[in-house]
Amino acid sequence: MPSIRSASISASLFLLTLIAVSAIALSGHTAEPSRKSLIVQARDSSEAATLVRSVGGELTHELNIINGVAALLTDEQLAELNQRDTLRISKNLMVSTSSRGRDRGRGSNSDSDSDSDSDSDSDSDSDSDSDSDSDPLDDGFPVLETDYPTRTNADVLHAAGITGAGVTIAFVDTGNSMVSNTIDYNASKQWRYLAQYDAVSEILLDTNDFGPGNPPAEQDLNGHGGHVTSVALSAKQTDSGNYNGIAPGADLVTIRAFDDKGDGTYADVIRGIEFAVDFKDAYGIQVLNLAFSGPPVSFYWEDPLNQAVMAAWQAGIVVVAAAGNAGPDPFSIGVPGNNPYAITVGALSDNFTPGDGTDDVLASFSAAGPTIDRFVKPEIVAPGGHILGMIPWDSFRGLVYADSRSDFPYFEMSGTSPATAIVSGVVALMLESDPSLSPDDVKCRLVASARAAEANDGSPAYSPFQQGAGLVDALGAIGSLETGCANPGLDVDADLAGTEHYIGQAAYDPVTEMVYIEGFGQPWDGSYTGNANPWTDANPWTDANPWTDANPWTDANPWTDANPWTDSDMSEGIAVNIWVDQE
Repeated sequence: MPSIRSASISASLFLLTLIAVSAIALSGHTAEPSRKSLIVQARDSSEAATLVRSVGGELTHELNIINGVAALLTDEQLAELNQRDTLRISKNLMVSTSSRGRDRGRGSNSDSDSDSDSDSDSDSDSDSDSDSDSDPLDDGFPVLETDYPTRTNADVLHAAGITGAGVTIAFVDTGNSMVSNTIDYNASKQWRYLAQYDAVSEILLDTNDFGPGNPPAEQDLNGHGGHVTSVALSAKQTDSGNYNGIAPGADLVTIRAFDDKGDGTYADVIRGIEFAVDFKDAYGIQVLNLAFSGPPVSFYWEDPLNQAVMAAWQAGIVVVAAAGNAGPDPFSIGVPGNNPYAITVGALSDNFTPGDGTDDVLASFSAAGPTIDRFVKPEIVAPGGHILGMIPWDSFRGLVYADSRSDFPYFEMSGTSPATAIVSGVVALMLESDPSLSPDDVKCRLVASARAAEANDGSPAYSPFQQGAGLVDALGAIGSLETGCANPGLDVDADLAGTEHYIGQAAYDPVTEMVYIEGFGQPWDGSYTGNANPWTDANPWTDANPWTDANPWTDANPWTDANPWTDSDMSEGIAVNIWVDQE
């Protein structure tokens, strides 16, 4: 007769076996294979879709602008597609919004985004309840002085009646916060919010669906999109007559490609850019603001997001992209700022002395070039330290970084995101002044008129890999007659067709371990100095950017042992500016 102990053990083993067998039976014996989100490109999106369906994959996005689709595929389905030489397959990278104000380690409130936005609701009510005699720009909120219109000479153009009227800026971001009427209405008190596209859910609303007295619902639950939009467009006007925004007369299209926490995907952003291209004429879109950045994982022409950017440039849209906040080291320019065609923007800080340009300093977070493809980036810098913009206080960003709040609805944010919005606003002023300018013309005049920071001896205080051509000057850009100095040697048609790709003028000296520009000199050892150096009354680079030439790609890696994405799994996300401390 077995002992009680042995009988107990036998019973336990039997029970465990029964549980295991039951678990297998309940699970159907086999686990569902995991699927990856991938971007598949072919000769056109129709062919890509057909091939994905042929292996049983699930389509999620049709991306005509890059001749591809996004799809969910198992490893087995991916292996089958990889046997086809005509396809290019890449991961659908995660993208996320992230910009900073004064970070005090505040926790987030995950439930806050589902709550109604009482602040924006009151804004909408004040608009809808207004009668024909009321001033739509009088939203009852305070008007603070913002120094960036003055710092960039945009205020001089405002005084001359140039406000960006008739030019539409499209923002691919978290949406419009609807926090103030001065975003919905332009400086002439006319409704200027033309369209609201959600690239995630593919929902389009425009002036057939909303307008004066019937504003659209809250779209930006994060706050980042509302902030950069207000920096570029706010029509708030102080008692002294200064506008808060750079282009208070421009029109607005918002393209939401990020959720309330600031997360999204390559496919959503690409779909947003495709919308801007497809509806360029319908809404008069001439400027595309891309205030996000992520680590490069390929040469610029192989990146699907960069391909979409090039297609927008080819379509005649001026693309303004953030350099990113991964500085101050060399090779820190992110995607899509590494795109050679786009206007890439770095950031400077006023050193907490607004109105005094003599102690301005390059922000330490501002990403620096060159790119791995040897291009000198950024092209230009703009104010990007503790920039005042407007967001709802109960947005995700307003709650997490509550210490960055100023008088409602103002919020301080640092990064290359607000700097990018400032340059987008300047581009709108340029295009109002001369609607015939091509994207290359706009880039040329911006760069040719920029003011490089100078040291006491008159030499450039920062390398072109840090400040590009210098601080943006709206007045100088409009007065410039330069042509042909942007993107020389580049052919966007050939680039997109895959018949030719390009490298820039940067070079590396392995002996000194410095980067420099061929034919220009001024080698840079990659160091960053926080010493204040004035951009005030500084001179443009001599002969307007000798580093802008491009050479055809030679199928060789231009940097010895410099291929940073070789071991990358493409899992790092893109950020609408990594959160940085105030400077």
